[in-house]
Amino acid sequence: DMKSLRDDTVIKGLRLRNRMVLPPLPTNYGTTEGLVTDAIIQFYTERAKDVGLVIVEATAVQSNGRIVPGTLGLWEDEQIAGIGRLAAAIKGRGAAAVVQLNHAGARCTPSGGELQGASPSGVAFRQDVAPFSLSQEQIAGMATAFADAAGRAAQAGFDGVEIHGAHMYLI
Repeated sequence: DMKSLRDDTVIKGLRLRNRMVLPPLPTNYGTTEGLVTDAIIQFYTERAKDVGLVIVEATAVQSNGRIVPGTLGLWEDEQIAGIGRLAAAIKGRGAAAVVQLNHAGARCTPSGGELQGASPSGVAFRQDVAPFSLSQEQIAGMATAFADAAGRAAQAGFDGVEIHGAHMYLI
């Protein structure tokens, strides 16, 4: 019994007005500090008017885990207010809002002064970022960073989070 894309649905208690989803798309519209800009709010609100669910792009859980320089971040409390404005803008257009939490691992864009290139296999993804294996302490810190970012996403008003580790596996 095939349903129409325009029919509403409920996923884990979250009611969506239709079955269309905007997947996470890296825009590079954030600031170098991982903050929300008017451009990113405009990007998402224009698309939120037609879909049931918006998944906000890869949002870094650590400053050294950004896939591109303009990636949004939830690695510190100062980022909650701006990303909360984004969640409210999306929901104001009638869509549910989920944020994809991310650490780009070996795919990080180089940034001066930060240790980057975490790679569980030690294999380089980029020629300009030297890979390194995470210590047990760094793995625990990364797990905590994901948990803390999820808490910040909830404080900001998101309906949920998607965890994406881009070539990083936390065991």
